[in-house]
Amino acid sequence: MPLQRSYLQLHSTLGEETFIDDWFEIDQACIDNFAAVTGDEQLIQTDPERAKQEPPFKTTISQGF
Repeated sequence: MPLQRSYLQLHSTLGEETFIDDWFEIDQACIDNFAAVTGDEQLIQTDPERAKQEPPFKTTISQGF
């Protein structure tokens, strides 16, 4: 079964680094673009001033990115 084979292959790599790349900075423009593309323009993502006032993060977040 292809699914079981894939699962076993992934399971065998638990605890191992499988990919390392350069850091990618996610800035507000990137979050705004992601929200626009996905149609997920919640204020916690797209309104930095409001996000500063609301717990728990005190900043915008990029959920689902």
